[in-house]
Amino acid sequence: MRIHNIYTDENGESHFRDIEVDWTSKRGTSELSDRIPVECIIFRKTPADYDPRLASSALAAVYRQPGCRGADHRE
Repeated sequence: MRIHNIYTDENGESHFRDIEVDWTSKRGTSELSDRIPVECIIFRKTPADYDPRLASSALAAVYRQPGCRGADHRE
C-alpha cells in the first residue's frame, strides 16, 4: 500500500513523501502492516448520514490497538 507521509526535518521544515507500507501478517480476512510510530494524528468527525462514496479522494480508517503507545499513555 502506498501512503503519503508528512514529516519534519531537523530544521523544522515540513516535507511530503510517498512511502510503501508492506502487509506483514494476516488476521482473519484482514492484512496488517507492522506498527508505525506516530507523534500525533488528527481525526475527522462527520454526520451520521455522510456517504463516504461521495468523497473526492480515498478514505482511510485508523484503529488504535491495545498496546499501541499514544499521547495518553502512562507508565
